Amino acid sequence: MKNKIMLIGSGGIGDLYMFLPALRGMKEKWGEDSEIHILADELDGPKRDLVWGQPDIDKVISQNEFGNLPVNDFDLTYNVDSLSFSPTALLKDKYHYYDMWERAFGINMWSNYPPKLYYSKEEEAEISGFMKQFDYPALIHTIHTKRVPAGKALPQDFWEWLLPQYPNIQFIQVGTKGGGYHGHLGDMDFDLKHIPNVVDIRGKYSIRQAGLLMKYVKFHISMDSIMAHLSATTHTSGVVVWGATSPSYFGHKHNINLYKKRECSPCIELKRGRENCCQKNGIEYPWKGIKNAIDGIVKENK
Repeated sequence: MKNKIMLIGSGGIGDLYMFLPALRGMKEKWGEDSEIHILADELDGPKRDLVWGQPDIDKVISQNEFGNLPVNDFDLTYNVDSLSFSPTALLKDKYHYYDMWERAFGINMWSNYPPKLYYSKEEEAEISGFMKQFDYPALIHTIHTKRVPAGKALPQDFWEWLLPQYPNIQFIQVGTKGGGYHGHLGDMDFDLKHIPNVVDIRGKYSIRQAGLLMKYVKFHISMDSIMAHLSATTHTSGVVVWGATSPSYFGHKHNINLYKKRECSPCIELKRGRENCCQKNGIEYPWKGIKNAIDGIVKENK
């Protein structure tokens, strides 16, 4: 009997990306003829765009359509949000998010890793053409310290200290212009266009398209953000700095994951960490240690 499966989640875009290997895993578990529906945002929304072209999704349901679905219509529902195992802060460090899905649901995750993204020929041509102008591009995602949850960002003065030390590298800054939320009315990502070797393309491409930039950069610098995750698709190495979350649970081994574990970390889903993390004004990791890791990658790429 064909199974009709509904996927529901309210987590972030990174949670949805990390979930993508489960699409193939569900077909393997419940049958290739299983019909997978997924709840996403409206047309042109970031989640709908992220799953563009996914061959194992049969239908994308908008928020407006969801309220009008017939009752008793699905055989299974799954919550695609990684916080379905919340609070992850209580888990032992030996468990990765994929380990938890395999243990809890018996769905193959690692054998379907890394997550796959899909692009049109026009998108491929646009991104490759754009990147040809750079001699030594590196990608940066400079999420703002005002974002919630706290403890996942490096302060602006870190970027202003670091980036000018590499005048021959073009730092491609992705992210969002404006879009303040949770009481923060400024940018969701730091504005660094005053730094000469920063190429500010925040808002130029969708998140999925920004993932394709990873194919053409030498390395990336990120925190626990969607860009650090997207690097898995292209296996692009980078330096990822962790604060209120743990690389043991959310990280990718192809990256250099820098984590100065504190007694109270990880605290991402706990009340004390959600908005009041002790690292809310910036991840407390030695700046010189981050630079040393970047210097190592630059040396490898020469």
